[in-house]
Amino acid sequence: MPADSPLWPALQPQPVCVFVDGAEHARLRGAVTDSLEQFALRGTRCYTVR
Repeated sequence: MPADSPLWPALQPQPVCVFVDGAEHARLRGAVTDSLEQFALRGTRCYTVR
């Protein structure tokens, strides 16, 4: 894929909290945790169990 493709930003490698340590892990994990806290867990469970 050419580097000037409009899809490139979405498809380029992204950092994953599983593969990093220390402060970088804490930063990435914090973003994941903060995002997941936005969901109503009871409502999410009702949709995923069905």
